[in-house]
Amino acid sequence: MIMIKGKLDKLFNKYMTFIVLPHDEVGAKQKRVSYGALALALFFILLFVISALFIFVDYGQRKVASDTLNRLVYENTVLKEKYNTLKKSTAMVNDSIVDILNKMDNLLIMNNLPPTSDVMKEMGIGGVESASPDESFLIMDPDFKRQVQEISTLIVSTEKRVELAKQLLAKISTNKELNSEMWDNIPTTWPVYGWITSGFGTRISPMTGKQEFHPGLDIAQNIGEEVVAPADGVVVYAGNRTGWGRTVLIRHEYGITTRYAHLDAIRVSLYQEIKKGDIVGTVGNTGWSIGPHLHYEIRVHGTPVDPMNYILTRKD
Repeated sequence: MIMIKGKLDKLFNKYMTFIVLPHDEVGAKQKRVSYGALALALFFILLFVISALFIFVDYGQRKVASDTLNRLVYENTVLKEKYNTLKKSTAMVNDSIVDILNKMDNLLIMNNLPPTSDVMKEMGIGGVESASPDESFLIMDPDFKRQVQEISTLIVSTEKRVELAKQLLAKISTNKELNSEMWDNIPTTWPVYGWITSGFGTRISPMTGKQEFHPGLDIAQNIGEEVVAPADGVVVYAGNRTGWGRTVLIRHEYGITTRYAHLDAIRVSLYQEIKKGDIVGTVGNTGWSIGPHLHYEIRVHGTPVDPMNYILTRKD
């Protein structure tokens, strides 16, 4: 301890002289600084530099981490939006395939072939087999992880339904009874092109404002627009009916009948044989109607069914 004190005393008692020369070289000054004071100054300067460097490096690391986190949050948001869009598109495709399966079922039933049961359709719905998730999936946001699993399930379901549709199509195409005569007797085309203002099913009545069951489609179009028969058949009614206005009923094969109501003019007569594409009448506003439109209805053995399950042609 005494030795250290002695060395410090020598260090602070030994001086270094600095000569300071002003710019005009007049009045030179001498500054004397001990070696100990100089060492302490250098020590604190070095300590300051090291501290500043540490703070700078730490700030840089925090800045990089913050930028990385912000980038990951942004990318995660973009991915969520893309997954939501993909989910909606896949759901629409899935619904379209189900609709096609329903229409195929109708064709099978009409040709005395066993239909695809709802149970078989539901077999096309199921989860994906769980694979070994990687680390990135394990640390994924739980909500986003759930969305990924949902879209994966939906994609698998769609693939299975597509395969089922292919099998049904093969069954239908190999059946000898499925010929042009059958197609002519099924109402697969639009009776008139227009805007669907009311679909099949429960709705709020435009006349009473109360909830009711609507057994067909309301297709808005200008008065006088021609209405054509969507299939071969025989006219079983042509005249006025309470509520329906001028109405035509056509009986087709397979227990199918079609109704055309609110007509402006009737162009067929009772028991007249009709071919697909023949003019039935024109769009009107007769009966209980609040605007020009055609009420189009399909019944199978007296039970109303959704006409959209039969219409196979697309609007131009």
